[in-house]
Amino acid sequence: MTPVKPEPVCAEARPEISALLDGELDPEASERLGSHLERCASCSIYKARIEKARSAVRLELVESVPDMADEIIESVSARGPSERRKQVRTENLQVGLVAAVVAALLIVGSSLPGSDRPPAVASANEIGRDIRAAAGAIGPYRAGYEIVERGWHPLVRERNFHAEVAYAAPDLVRLVIRDLTAYPEREGWPVNDVELVANGSGWWLREPLDCPPAALPGCGRTKGWSERAVMRRPPFDGSTPVPTDMILPLESVANSDAVVVEGRERVRDREAVHVSVPYLHAQRLIASLQFGGSWRAFHPLDRVDIWLDPKTSFPLRFTVTRGDSPERAAWARDSGYRDVRSLLYDATLTSFRSDLEGESFRVPPAAVTRDGGFRRTDAIEDMPVPRELAGLSFYTSGVTKTGQRIAAWARGMQWLKMSITRPASSLSVSSESITVGGKVMYYRPASSTSARQMELRWGNATIVLESNLERASLVRIAASLPVQTSPAPRTIQSGERRIERGGPELAVRYKFVSSPAWLPAGYEARAVVASSSSSGTTVSVYHRRSQILDGSTEIRVTHSDAVKRLWPSSERYEAVRVRGSWARFSAGRTELEWVEDGTYHAISAPGFDLATIVAIAEST
Repeated sequence: MTPVKPEPVCAEARPEISALLDGELDPEASERLGSHLERCASCSIYKARIEKARSAVRLELVESVPDMADEIIESVSARGPSERRKQVRTENLQVGLVAAVVAALLIVGSSLPGSDRPPAVASANEIGRDIRAAAGAIGPYRAGYEIVERGWHPLVRERNFHAEVAYAAPDLVRLVIRDLTAYPEREGWPVNDVELVANGSGWWLREPLDCPPAALPGCGRTKGWSERAVMRRPPFDGSTPVPTDMILPLESVANSDAVVVEGRERVRDREAVHVSVPYLHAQRLIASLQFGGSWRAFHPLDRVDIWLDPKTSFPLRFTVTRGDSPERAAWARDSGYRDVRSLLYDATLTSFRSDLEGESFRVPPAAVTRDGGFRRTDAIEDMPVPRELAGLSFYTSGVTKTGQRIAAWARGMQWLKMSITRPASSLSVSSESITVGGKVMYYRPASSTSARQMELRWGNATIVLESNLERASLVRIAASLPVQTSPAPRTIQSGERRIERGGPELAVRYKFVSSPAWLPAGYEARAVVASSSSSGTTVSVYHRRSQILDGSTEIRVTHSDAVKRLWPSSERYEAVRVRGSWARFSAGRTELEWVEDGTYHAISAPGFDLATIVAIAEST
């Protein structure tokens, strides 16, 4: 039996990478090298640099290129299944050299040589476009942040942290947060050190044992750590998230139309574009450095300021400032926050480099380990592949232990995941129905556990496309699937309860439902859900903006003839008048409720103040 050679070490791998790119490496050595590259960030970067250099010297003008599409298609069709499987296995997500460019720009600054005139400030739309472009090309890097947090506990004036993040791919990230706070007592306060590792197939989190701030300092005397791990993790799994918005604020800035450009400023002697956005729209950015452990909360109306490098869109600094609305003050009081100072959170970049030499993305063992059940296979061969992939490259494919087939594509930070479930699963009742090119599909905004999704019913199967791409791109990808779709059932019967889903036309059928005559700019009714039983019917109308991609920014208006009064609750409310009727407002839930002419009404609108919510209510 021929002995199996071990994987090459880095010193041996570098010459083999050159041989591989020259087409001179034998199949056995190529397979061993490929296995090494999957695990070694340093050699992957080296390979990307060699490819980049070679492509640069090969560029030349050509007169015309013959159309060989028919010959290529014929050649691919003639290949056997084993050859096609081999081709799929050898496709890799290529990592570019954008991080090296980012590092250079951060060092030399953003001003053009020989020019004293500062560049014009880009518009919010241009900044969003630049971030999306950068997200498709960003490469590996390591960055450090200095963090100051205020208001976590009345006895701790402020806490100080240092965070290090190493990024190699959307599912290949390591985050280390060290608590540098000088607490009032040595005992009784948990040290908020956090570590996270994600390496595609595995995920691991280490954090201090749960100790609510209200129970401190007493419960902090119980020292200990919680460790959780997931092995055989499905790609881009929302239940085991990876903090990526601090790498580029793709969700917080690029996909938000609430961005305000404040101008150009300097952050630690670097030119920066200053933008601001409500905290509701920037939750993912702040949460990326509040991962695990114990952190303070913020209100949707708090303000987030972000300073971006003008050439690379990399966040140099981001802060959270206390909002000044009465609703925000009521929320802080109910939540136990004193917030004497206006600046509540400040994260500033302190170091940046594109060298991941020695960085490990190995997932350590943990006391609590869950099997994600994902097994890498050539499942993509049996799946319909979208004709439009927005420039993404094949990433992986496989099958879960429940039989669900998954394929994923990625480029830089951008990714797309397609899952096929048989038999067909039920779709989200509040999803928005869209028809493009004869295909019926159902759109779901992003949530805390998933990116935005497009669901399609295909025969006896459900196809779900999930992605951090913008909505328009996701619609185009879904429309390009080579499948015939069918509408999902509009009605679901559960015992005596009947649930019906539809568009704005569904709400018109119920006389007790009145649509708002006024809504904030851009909001429209996108989905309606009616739930009926022997006691009556409750109708919820979901108003969304097409540009807004996160479900937390929707306005939900509910009407019910099954509820005749507002029942007492231990929750703290503020009493207001709506068209002559008394209403109660919950600052914690950002929801206004009232009963008028025997019908219950409620408006939930996170991110809006009470005056705006009352204006919506007055117009219904």
